[in-house]
Amino acid sequence: MKRSGFTLIEILVTVSVLSVAIVTLFRAFTACLAATRFSRNLSLACYAADNAAWNLRAEAAEGSEGDFSWRYEVTPAQPAGVAELKFTVSWQEGIREKPYVLEICLLIPPLQNPLENPPDLP
Repeated sequence: MKRSGFTLIEILVTVSVLSVAIVTLFRAFTACLAATRFSRNLSLACYAADNAAWNLRAEAAEGSEGDFSWRYEVTPAQPAGVAELKFTVSWQEGIREKPYVLEICLLIPPLQNPLENPPDLP
């Protein structure tokens, strides 16, 4: 007489293969989520650095907004009329602090007194 069905060994092997596959998929999914979160934070940090570069008002400043803290320093460089800007944005990701640093040179036009050199009117 022939019995139809699966043996205990076949069931154990199938369950073990499926459990390894599920664990692997779960780890890949969590790694993708972490990479997406890091990419989002890096994009926001880049945007904040670029935005603040256009709004410089002091020699050094720092602050925070939401999950991000920022600091910038402006130092004069050679030749005259050029300044170096170092802007750092950082955020907490897990237990580590992740920084994004933007270093650029700025051309600073000389200040002109409009009363000394009035513009030509049409």
